[in-house]
Amino acid sequence: MISCVLFALLPLQGEVPTTEKAELPQYHPGEALVCLDRKVVVPAERGLYLRHADGEMERIWVGEPYDALWRLDRTVFITERWSGNVRHLGKDFSVLKTWGGFSNPVDVEVTPEGLVVVVENGANRVTAIDPETGERVWSRTGFNNPFDVAITEDGGLLVADSGAGRVVHLDAEGKQVKVYSGLGFPNAVESFTGGGFLVVNWSGGEVRSYDKAGKMTWRTRPGGTLFSVERRLDGRTLVGDGGQRRVLVYDDRGKLEVVEKLPRGCVDFETIVRM
Repeated sequence: MISCVLFALLPLQGEVPTTEKAELPQYHPGEALVCLDRKVVVPAERGLYLRHADGEMERIWVGEPYDALWRLDRTVFITERWSGNVRHLGKDFSVLKTWGGFSNPVDVEVTPEGLVVVVENGANRVTAIDPETGERVWSRTGFNNPFDVAITEDGGLLVADSGAGRVVHLDAEGKQVKVYSGLGFPNAVESFTGGGFLVVNWSGGEVRSYDKAGKMTWRTRPGGTLFSVERRLDGRTLVGDGGQRRVLVYDDRGKLEVVEKLPRGCVDFETIVRM
């Protein structure tokens, strides 16, 4: 286990990934957090990057982030899959807290009550901890190679049970509400206002949108190796495709609007919403 430490912003070494500014379309995702993990880049390039609205990439934290979560208080949560750590970074991107001992943490979310929820891919479970004490408050098990989780409006969970080819909806007590099967390898899921959710299929290059009743409202198959999905406040859907290094922007009906180039080696892409 690695104890909590403060990381200074180290000088950049080696080639810094960039997004070609000349190729930015009229509409583009804007600021985003980008994770470059050991799986995809050399040691000198690993870390958490801030992708500015003009496409410039700035490394803001040195480590091995596999997933990042931007909070409206301008702090950031990250998972370090290979070291088993989850970290909370402050507004200046220094480490406020580190929680260790997780089994391949691949996703982190925060409940409205403030619990930190972690997908432990290596243990096939989803765990919630108290951020003040580090105590494990609850765990949800019975999954096969899970990769993502979303907090629902009713306080429950949507778990991308990737190895089982399904998304599992659990209520706040952990009871199974509904299962969406036949999804290939769904490795990213996100709930959105109104009770619906989005899911992408890593192995099949497919995006699906469901409403509150669980009815699929649209689907599209752009291909590639899809690893992230999010619904913006303006109704657009953003999909990250690591295989073809692109961000796909869809309107609220699932029509493709814009394709933008992704930074090289990206394993997680999350746009920043500032209030």
